[in-house]
Amino acid sequence: MVRRRDIYLPQNLYATKRANGRTYFQWRDPRTARFHGMGSDPDRAIADAVELNRLVQEQVTSHLSAIIEQTPMARKARGITTGDWLDRYMEIQEQKQQTGELKPNTIKTRRSLIKIARHKWALLPLKSIDTKAVFELLEEVKSEGKHRTASALRSTLIDVFIEAGHRGELEGGHNPAAATKGVRVKVERSRLTWDDAKVILAEADKRKPWCGNAMRLALVTAQRVSDIHALQFANVEGDFLKFEQAKTGTRLALPLALHLDVLGMSLGDVISQCRDRVLSRHLIHHTRNSNNAPPGAAVHQNTISRSFQLARNESGLSWEGTPPSFHELRSLSARLYHEQGIDTQTLLGHKDPRMTEKYRDSRGVEYITLAV
Repeated sequence: MVRRRDIYLPQNLYATKRANGRTYFQWRDPRTARFHGMGSDPDRAIADAVELNRLVQEQVTSHLSAIIEQTPMARKARGITTGDWLDRYMEIQEQKQQTGELKPNTIKTRRSLIKIARHKWALLPLKSIDTKAVFELLEEVKSEGKHRTASALRSTLIDVFIEAGHRGELEGGHNPAAATKGVRVKVERSRLTWDDAKVILAEADKRKPWCGNAMRLALVTAQRVSDIHALQFANVEGDFLKFEQAKTGTRLALPLALHLDVLGMSLGDVISQCRDRVLSRHLIHHTRNSNNAPPGAAVHQNTISRSFQLARNESGLSWEGTPPSFHELRSLSARLYHEQGIDTQTLLGHKDPRMTEKYRDSRGVEYITLAV
């Protein structure tokens, strides 16, 4: 039988003297009760036993910690993981979409932004996410040149933590995202002047009639490309064009008599010009087969934007910054109507007048005339 014969031996190490007079050592694994030979060198056997005991203790401690971590009390103290909460947050957003509080495009945008945060923080407790963690994530996104994405991500994260507070997942009212500094987004897209728009419009008319009509409709209504592509002749009711903005849900009724002086056309004139030999419900429609779209089908908003870009590129014009997109027609329209004294905040469908001011800002591309 193996016995601990010397009091100096560490725990689990045993010594036995053989018939040849030499002492041999064995270490007993406390996990399995099995003995393992350690040789006859006492110093080596003691050192190895001490190290084995340490490794076993670490394993036992780690195992016990894992068990403790799974207790209800520990889980409550730790709270929900960030990944689980972000999943729950998106479920809440989708419920809001079903009740009409949020638009599908908003849900799509938030889902892509939440994916960025989830990739970084999924396994971390929500309570452990502090202002520094949010700051570092925003800096990482900005380092990729995605300042607009970083700005949108910050706004979304502020809402994420507000919702978590309302649901009892966070306490104290602290919002780590709100404590970060707002992301400044440098405006890079060039503004479009009326002189430039006339040149591009002439090129658009040569390319495809519906492209020119889409530009005129954008100029005379000051609406986004998502609304331009969706407008139908059925939206004309009496003396008004009535529709709901796709992005905001704002319902507008624009008089057909609305006249853009520099264009020399009213809204009614532009709608009449959209009528052609092709029978269609849509104001902006294909006049011949185009890929899978038959004559009369609505022109997709991406196709409208690309056609504008092609006309712009063929116009011979150049810009110092990023060339203007189709969306710049909305800003140009706001500036032109403002000069006519039209209520551009209502026309644009903005609830906040500060947003209207951004659209009316020419960013220095036009001269300011001093009245004398």
